[in-house]
Amino acid sequence: MESAKPKGNYRGKKKPQSGDQDVPEGTSGQTAGPPQGQQQKQQKSGQGGVGKYKQKQLLKQQQQQDLQQQTGEPIEKSLAKVKLDFVRPKNYGVAGTPVKLEVNYLALNLDKLPAKAYHYDVDIQPAASRKWQRACFSGFRAEALPNRLIAYDGHKNAYTMQPMDQMDKVGVAVSLDNRERRFTVSVKLANVVDLRSLKGGNEHNQAPAKQCLEVVFGSKLFLNIDVAHKAFPSGVPVLDVVGDLARRRWNDSPNVPERIDDTLAFKLHNFLKGLEVSYTGPSSVKKVFKYNSLRGPASSQLFKREDGTKMTVAAYFTQQGYRLRHPELPVMHVGSIVRNIMLPMELCQILPGQALNKKHPDECTAQIIKRAATDAPTRKRKIMELRDQISYSNCPIIKEFGIGVGKDFEVIDGRIIAPPLIEYKNRRTVLPEHGQWSADNEGFITSNQRELRWIILNLDSYDTRQRDVDSFGNNVFNESRKKGMQLEPFSMQNNYYEPRNTRMNMKQLETELENSLGYFKKQQLDFVIVVIPGIGDHYSRLKQKAELVVGVLTSCVKGNTVKNTRSPLTVVNNILLKINGKTNGTNHVVQSPDPKIPLIKKRIMFVGADVTHPSPEQSTIPSVVGVVASFDRNGFRYKPHFQLQDPKKEMIHGLEAIMQAMLNNYKNKNNQQLPEMILYYRDGVSDGQFSQVLDIELNAINRAVAAMNPPSKINVTFVVVQKRHHTRFFPGPKCPKEGRNQNVPPGTIVDRYITTPKHFQFFLTSHRAVEGVAKPSKYTVLHDDEQWDPDRLQAITYALCHMYARCNRSVSYPAPTYYAHWVAARGKVYIQGRTLNMAELDRENSLLRIRPEIIGERSMFFI
Repeated sequence: MESAKPKGNYRGKKKPQSGDQDVPEGTSGQTAGPPQGQQQKQQKSGQGGVGKYKQKQLLKQQQQQDLQQQTGEPIEKSLAKVKLDFVRPKNYGVAGTPVKLEVNYLALNLDKLPAKAYHYDVDIQPAASRKWQRACFSGFRAEALPNRLIAYDGHKNAYTMQPMDQMDKVGVAVSLDNRERRFTVSVKLANVVDLRSLKGGNEHNQAPAKQCLEVVFGSKLFLNIDVAHKAFPSGVPVLDVVGDLARRRWNDSPNVPERIDDTLAFKLHNFLKGLEVSYTGPSSVKKVFKYNSLRGPASSQLFKREDGTKMTVAAYFTQQGYRLRHPELPVMHVGSIVRNIMLPMELCQILPGQALNKKHPDECTAQIIKRAATDAPTRKRKIMELRDQISYSNCPIIKEFGIGVGKDFEVIDGRIIAPPLIEYKNRRTVLPEHGQWSADNEGFITSNQRELRWIILNLDSYDTRQRDVDSFGNNVFNESRKKGMQLEPFSMQNNYYEPRNTRMNMKQLETELENSLGYFKKQQLDFVIVVIPGIGDHYSRLKQKAELVVGVLTSCVKGNTVKNTRSPLTVVNNILLKINGKTNGTNHVVQSPDPKIPLIKKRIMFVGADVTHPSPEQSTIPSVVGVVASFDRNGFRYKPHFQLQDPKKEMIHGLEAIMQAMLNNYKNKNNQQLPEMILYYRDGVSDGQFSQVLDIELNAINRAVAAMNPPSKINVTFVVVQKRHHTRFFPGPKCPKEGRNQNVPPGTIVDRYITTPKHFQFFLTSHRAVEGVAKPSKYTVLHDDEQWDPDRLQAITYALCHMYARCNRSVSYPAPTYYAHWVAARGKVYIQGRTLNMAELDRENSLLRIRPEIIGERSMFFI
């Protein structure tokens, strides 16, 4: 469904009218370009005089250039096409206990669907956000086609059941948010859609008809309905936001600080970025603008007036008859980037009703989880209430297209497959129950054989006292012995350090970290447990210094966790899981629940890959790639790789070189033997990118394999893992209910009915949700040299969800995918607080080299 949140910075761009002096605005330059007549001439020459063959050649060249820009690879390497045939196995999976499930899909009845629909291309000029485009098209339809029902996607596509005349540049005036804008709308026939294809036939031929229904419904052939939760900033004065962030309220008392510091300015900017503010000037005229950035204090921030003279923002408002109450606070740059509109905070208010489309503050996230997390029956009831509110059956457009919508959730077949056995030291095994297991009395498979030297660095000594650290440190040592780890005995005299001043600014903190970590390295300590405060940037500054500058292995724990008296040993054991993995140990491995059918028959290199992207308003932050590849026979230990790349690219740049390094690492760790198979789990790819990710990334993997010496046959299986969907399962009749949230049990598999029939695809709920309704992961096999039996691939995927080193629980998707996410997250930590040259990201990558003592000797440092 289309959100009401406007996307785009289109407010505040109205050209100032004569006499409009309520907003201080500077002059701006014009965009260079050919004269209008020359532009028209160029367009005409591009349309005529070029033969069809030449047009095809030009189009092909453009496609090649686009592909090279996406991949960063030479064209001849990128264009080796991989056929996206989705050939699925002959059979579905059969292993496990059959169960009935309900899924939040409503069936669509297409019996009365007409034979055809008409697809029209819509062109609205000038370009605008979807909110403005929808308002414009609504006005166009009301004026030009008042009796016609039209399904419109808010951008370029419209569908009707009856043909309509083509129209060119119809003028429409739109009033929205106290503004009026004029547009032209052009409509021309793009296609006549065969809707009968939905009732059978080739799946490729169904694509236009499916797109038509997606516009009508905003969904697929099943109508998938779910509830979602977002944070919406209150419509309060901007000064109130500053007060909240500073943990105090601004007022007119003489105690108001004259200026805000850099830390508060940074927090305020991050909160406001992407939001719209309403401004009420001295003349009481209300205007709406999009926030861009903070500038200097109003008392000193200059702007150039239209007559060329300069004056401060504060002086401007004094001239307008308003004396600013807080002239030393920064002004806000708003509206168009190229226009210098600067407003005082005290005259601005957050526009209500805006979704916070960026990372929420931690306290906000906690509140959302608290409100949104409901048990399965409550979630189902909320969805049904939403269905009744939407009332699809009474929608005129849906009626026009002759589509019926089911009233109840679909009941489908699922299976609950058995978890793997968890093996510990001396071949002792534990069987997980309800997605978790106890290993209190079990030793790690392997640990460092020499005594490890370590220390606790307390950066939170103001709140975390020495007695708390003493108890914590002794618990770490005592529990490590039970796990078979060799740690130096703990004492406050030999294994504890705290700086004299822990209330430092960031610059002082960086100096302290570099000095103390450098000292620890000279003392040849194996690892450092660092106690950090619950707030602040201590974590990022520590990891930057420890891993990029000094080369010391660290593991962080918050002060409140150290002081945990309810379950101190649980906390300590979770920390030991991380430390053993970081110091080259193996915590556990998995075994097949059926000894006759081993999980791993070949040498397999498990690979996880992910690309994390900045939010839309973060134009100066790149995307971060995370890739990990296993190098042991059990799939526990991984080598990581991270890199920065253009935020517009989803495909991984330079994957061929990355995979060559991973294969050589596997070879060096396994007596010069290469893996027989690569199982590649790719996160973060949408359905529409399947062909592209195969063309680029599978080709890169194959080229890396071909470059190996000696040449080896390595089968590649390419699996896309998706979490960004709204499919939810609910226990059906006689299906076990998991815990107080009454979820489906871990191990629940669905691989038919709601999956695409010709795809090798399945949903797997592999974890027990701590809060709310468990979200299954969706797996789509795009390429499969190995020709996996569905039961075996599903079993090994589920087993990998039990190989996550940081806890004794099965997690929501396979460990390599999880690790790739953590590696990308570590890359984001490395660039926090840095100013990057987005035009030279290759150079920026070269400056972010992890110390060889870390990446070479402690490859699992990121867990």
